[in-house]
Amino acid sequence: PLRHEAAVRAVAVSPDGQTAYCAVVGPFNASGVAVGHEIQIVQNLGTTPTLGARIDLNVPDPAIEGPLELEITPDGKKLLVLTDHPDPYDTNGHLVVVDTLTNTVTSGILLPTSGGQKATGNSMTIHPSGSHAYVHVVVVDALTVFVEDRLLVFDIAASSFLGGSTIAFPATERLETQVI
Repeated sequence: PLRHEAAVRAVAVSPDGQTAYCAVVGPFNASGVAVGHEIQIVQNLGTTPTLGARIDLNVPDPAIEGPLELEITPDGKKLLVLTDHPDPYDTNGHLVVVDTLTNTVTSGILLPTSGGQKATGNSMTIHPSGSHAYVHVVVVDALTVFVEDRLLVFDIAASSFLGGSTIAFPATERLETQVI
C-alpha cells in the first residue's frame, strides 16, 4: 500500500523571481521508497502564489529515488534536475533537462562512468554564462563503498557531458568526517 506523503527536496527560482520549481519526491511505498518524482511549479511568486503545472521527470529508470538538486539557467529557459538512486550499486543517477517554456523533459542523461562503476549525483551549479553545468558525483563499484568524487562538465546547449573534462578526486585525497 502507498503512504500518501510527499516531500520537497529542492527549490529553484526563475531569474525574474516569478516562478518556483519544487522537486517533489513521493508518495512513498510501505518500504519507504519513493514511487514518484516530479517538479511542482509555483507561479506568481511576486503577487499571489498559485500551484501551476506538474512535470513528470520521465526518467528511464523508475527506481530512481528522485530529484536531488535543481538549477535554472540564467536566461530561465532550462531547468537542470540532478537525480540520485537509492542503491548506487544498482544504477546511475541522471541529469534531466527541462524546457521551462513548454514544461517538458527534453533529455534524461545517465551520469557517465566506466568499467562497471556507478555514479550518483551529489551537487551541481551552472556557469554564470549559462553554457555549462558542473556536476559533482560520487563513484562507487561493486567491491568498495567509495571509489572517488568526480566533477563533470555538462554542455547545456548540446545536452551532453564533455568527454575529457572530468576532474577526479581519488579516495586518498578525500576528506572524511567520522561520527563518534
